[in-house]
Amino acid sequence: MNIRYAMSVASIMTPLLIASGSGVASAHHSLSEFARSEVVTVTGVVTQFRFINPHATIVADVTRDDGDVEEWAFAMDDRWELVEDGFNRNTFQPGDELLVTGLRGRINRNSLYVQEIRRPSDEFIYTEDAGEISQGAPPEGLSSIGKRRRRSGRPAFGEVDMDGDGSLSIAEVTWLYDLVTGLGQNLAPSAETFFGQMDVNGDGVISEDEYPN
Repeated sequence: MNIRYAMSVASIMTPLLIASGSGVASAHHSLSEFARSEVVTVTGVVTQFRFINPHATIVADVTRDDGDVEEWAFAMDDRWELVEDGFNRNTFQPGDELLVTGLRGRINRNSLYVQEIRRPSDEFIYTEDAGEISQGAPPEGLSSIGKRRRRSGRPAFGEVDMDGDGSLSIAEVTWLYDLVTGLGQNLAPSAETFFGQMDVNGDGVISEDEYPN
């Protein structure tokens, strides 16, 4: 085995194992700034999807009944949990029309803590309580769909190999990269670089032998 390769990939994967047991995955957004008794639903058009730590936020234009357009912020779960649910930085794109239900902000009245998101264009539905994406075709760039899993250690090869073909594609490694960077570990500048560090033989896929144990 290429020793330089082994050390490089291990340095990226080890923090994932450490952080998985450190309580990072159980962190939740403070709801004190949102009114639990005030649940509202708004329709907005995405202008930005900030898939960042510690919490992802959708920024959207919401048109009022009088025709004026307001900027709203839809606060979501922590990035770790969203990656577990199947989200990545491309899940929402500018121009996406979303129907969002959530707890309204106490101070910033143009904000919600997300409970449910619906995207009529492809029947995409996300429910925060269940940690689940369901219905319709997955949007481009969404690399996995399913209920949230609590992880006790680094993902096994079979967990990352979502299509079960015995190798990892760039899309599957991108999911893993988002999981690593979701823990604040930015040891590879891009998912493509991360992929290249594991693709020792340069054949364009990651075999189980190339995947770090």
